[in-house]
Amino acid sequence: VISFSYYLLFQSNDFTHLQKYSSHQFKLLNLITYLHEQKGMGYRKIASYLNEYGIETQRGKTFS
Repeated sequence: VISFSYYLLFQSNDFTHLQKYSSHQFKLLNLITYLHEQKGMGYRKIASYLNEYGIETQRGKTFS
């Protein structure tokens, strides 16, 4: 019989598969980081900025 606490000690939570950024994602990351750190924009203003300039997500959607 395995106790509940024993199970939790050895349970793995490594379900993510790390992938490299595409060139589009890397450019977006750099732009968003710049807008946040250098221009002081929050996520709403960044999303508005990206949508205003026609920049789309990796899947071709607008930012929100």
